[in-house]
Amino acid sequence: MGGTGAAGLHVRLLGPVRAFNGESEIDLGATGPRSLFAMLAMRANTTLTLDELVDGLWGEAPPKSAQGGVYTYVSTLRKALEPGRERRDQPRVLTGTRAGYSLLLPPRAVDAARCEQAAAEGLRRWSADDFAGALAQCDLALSEWEGSPLGRAVGPFAEAERSRLELLRLQVQECRGAALIETGAAGSAVASLSALAAGNPLRERSHELLMLALHRTGQQAEALEVYQRVREQLAGELGIEPGPALRQLHGRVLAGDRPAVSRTEAAARLVPAQLPHDVRDFIGRDDKVERLRKLCAAAAGSSGGGTAVLATVDGAAGSGKTAFAIHVAHDIADQFPDGQLFLDLRGFDPRLPPVTTEEALRHLLHGLSRDAQVLTADVATQAAIYRSLLAGRRVLVVLDNARSAEQVRPLLPGAQGCLVLVTSRNRLSGLAIRDGATRIGISVLRPTESLELLRRVLGADQVDAEVDMARELAASCGHLPLALRIAAEHIVGSDHRGLADMVDELRAERDRLDVLAAPDDESSIVRAVFSWTYHALSPEERRAFRLLGLHPGVEVDAPQAAALFGTGTADARRQLDCLTRWNLLDQVGRDRYRFHDLVRTYAAECAEQEEPHATAQAAVERMLRWYLRSVVTAREVLAPGLGGIDVASPETGLPPAILQTYDGAINWVGERLSTLVELVSLAADRGFDHIAARFATALGALCHCVSRWTDWLRVTEIGQAAARRTGDRLSQARLHNDAGVVHYFLGGEDEAVSCHRAAVAILADLSDPSGPDDPQDQATVANLAVAYSMMGRHLDSIPMLEDALRIARRQGNEFVEASVTENLGVVLSGLNRHAEAIEYGQRCVGLLRETGSKHMLGHGLNQLGSSCLRAGRVDEAIAHLGAALDVWRGLGDQWGQANGMRSLAKALDRAGRTDSAHRLVTEARAIMRESGYLAADHHGIQGTVM
Repeated sequence: MGGTGAAGLHVRLLGPVRAFNGESEIDLGATGPRSLFAMLAMRANTTLTLDELVDGLWGEAPPKSAQGGVYTYVSTLRKALEPGRERRDQPRVLTGTRAGYSLLLPPRAVDAARCEQAAAEGLRRWSADDFAGALAQCDLALSEWEGSPLGRAVGPFAEAERSRLELLRLQVQECRGAALIETGAAGSAVASLSALAAGNPLRERSHELLMLALHRTGQQAEALEVYQRVREQLAGELGIEPGPALRQLHGRVLAGDRPAVSRTEAAARLVPAQLPHDVRDFIGRDDKVERLRKLCAAAAGSSGGGTAVLATVDGAAGSGKTAFAIHVAHDIADQFPDGQLFLDLRGFDPRLPPVTTEEALRHLLHGLSRDAQVLTADVATQAAIYRSLLAGRRVLVVLDNARSAEQVRPLLPGAQGCLVLVTSRNRLSGLAIRDGATRIGISVLRPTESLELLRRVLGADQVDAEVDMARELAASCGHLPLALRIAAEHIVGSDHRGLADMVDELRAERDRLDVLAAPDDESSIVRAVFSWTYHALSPEERRAFRLLGLHPGVEVDAPQAAALFGTGTADARRQLDCLTRWNLLDQVGRDRYRFHDLVRTYAAECAEQEEPHATAQAAVERMLRWYLRSVVTAREVLAPGLGGIDVASPETGLPPAILQTYDGAINWVGERLSTLVELVSLAADRGFDHIAARFATALGALCHCVSRWTDWLRVTEIGQAAARRTGDRLSQARLHNDAGVVHYFLGGEDEAVSCHRAAVAILADLSDPSGPDDPQDQATVANLAVAYSMMGRHLDSIPMLEDALRIARRQGNEFVEASVTENLGVVLSGLNRHAEAIEYGQRCVGLLRETGSKHMLGHGLNQLGSSCLRAGRVDEAIAHLGAALDVWRGLGDQWGQANGMRSLAKALDRAGRTDSAHRLVTEARAIMRESGYLAADHHGIQGTVM
């Protein structure tokens, strides 16, 4: 469908690249912007990504300024195309989105598109014996030409398109000559065919048509002379004899026969039907199937002629690429009445090398012709014959398991009307850039699709009776079709193994690849299928893949990978992009990449089996130190003034994550906390106890920020064990304090007091006799004071808090001061000293608004609202508690929201608004149930610091 950017805009590409608005030519600028315009015009109304534009303009080694160059060219073109547009107005012609750029043009605005449409229709009419119609369409196509195509445009894209368009013109000129001969105008054809043959001295089809035109006009000697000339040229330059069509025509001219125009350069045509059997129980991919159907409709053509279509289907090993391509091919086969070709290119076969161009052409030609000389010709001749055999025909070509764009490119038809489907584990971006391929990425199944696949293989009754087990089985298989089918077949093939048994076998992540194996079929062993891709990587890429297997998280970004690899960030990003192109990683955001679960397991296996222990340890240590520095950076932003943590030299050489704002830091923590917890465990498991203890200490404040109490408790346990092994007494004290805070939120008062006492006892041994001046030590003392208060020991707690408050104020530490005043408010409210409690609460909230600590502000507002409620100031309580709930909602903190709802519900109930209170309690319970907090009998302890 055409765009609506500029109704009067039309473009000339079949000659110098030019654009016109009505009769006025638009100045497209120098070579750079003109080349970009040519790319966009050739793909009008289609979005081209920034990477595609860079590759198309500069190729595989673009300058560092390439992306900036594209932006500059876009700006130049926008000014030229819409000179009157105000800066605040959105562009209507050359538009841009996050996906890339698109040139919006009216239908039939580009001469190259009109030429291709007329050419396709001419070839179609020629195939249907409508020679007059073919002649008219060929004349229409040739009338669009003004010279060498894409003149003044440069770059790989322009070069490839220029060659393709020149070949198209040659085919149209030949079709026109053949149509002239068949319509009785052979004399008119002689002049044009003579020029065509002279300009293409090795092209047999042009010489064949010239011989025929000469023969039809009674010039037999001249026709034989043409044959002798082309035979000498072929022998002298290529060392070959003329092909069968030319030789047969020569014989008939000698015999004085009246030969007809041959449709191809081969003597015998076949209608191939080579598609493998369709896949049983094919599931899902509905949107992608529909997309391919639309591409098929474009290829099959309409009354206006078809368009050449190339589609690549890529995805990870075992994702079902071949099954998808074969299923769709069967679905659309009837729209390609001239046949369906299928070829496994063996791009990743572990036993046999990839199919060569010569082998591929021989196989494809065998499906199209039985002429022995065609099948034994050299590669160049076979390629030409292959394209000729497909000219004017509607053939579906499926090229399975391709390794690279270079392996595929010689097998692409030169004619219109065919659809080529290429499957690969590699993204084959070169085919999209140079050859206009449409990329269709195949990922894992959706959870609902996985269940449906299991229903079809195992039976709906069995799956529906154990649907939770079926869901876990699908998740353990990572929703990968190959893994799901193997697991299901194990169940079907055994009298003693059910869904629950299979799930139990898959629960041990390290054993999953052993379970997901079919011993009698190597191609159906998940590990083996992954290994074929792995061994196709370069040594550098294999090393990167192995080292990523040491990372415990499901996601990684370029700086983290750089620490693992021991490289710079740019180099790490390049390696991550390479693995993404091989579909071993998925890019899930800007600079963020994710392993499929089973691929991650395989990467970990490769690291364990192939990476030397010393280099693996060094990589893990680099990664841990980078993360520790980043966690400390986040802690300084989210809990400023809480006290320093030694990040443990030596440095990694890479800067930590850039976290300058509260929102940026808390989002970074929220997205990665599960990984950070696993990194603490990894540090301890790998023997890096000093790092594990410091990491756990730094991570405590971050767990508090996002209310992840059970994660925090696990971190304190791992960190404590590591600190004891290294004799790190300060980390032991701080982690005892952290454990106390966590136990409060989980409802364990006795455990909390015990942990805080242990912390204070250690600090007493370590501290200066004059008192604890370290901010974190003050926080520990303040937390012990709250613990005493909850056990009724108010007289012990208040002096401790007042001392901590004086020290915090003397040091100007507003964060710790706010924390201590919050705790004083809790204790004083419990003693019914309401005015003082509210005053401290107000002071706390004021300080927190200044520091910008949102999670602490949520706690502070909740404490202030609770103090007001105990004082009977219900309306004030509702206002403060409502504000606290708004804070928690803004943070997306589920525990905070549920706790805030319960507190606000109490106040609303006290005010007689029971319906509102009931709704809040119900909503809070739902949140707690969904988030897994329901088991925690938390007491809403607002008065805590880290």
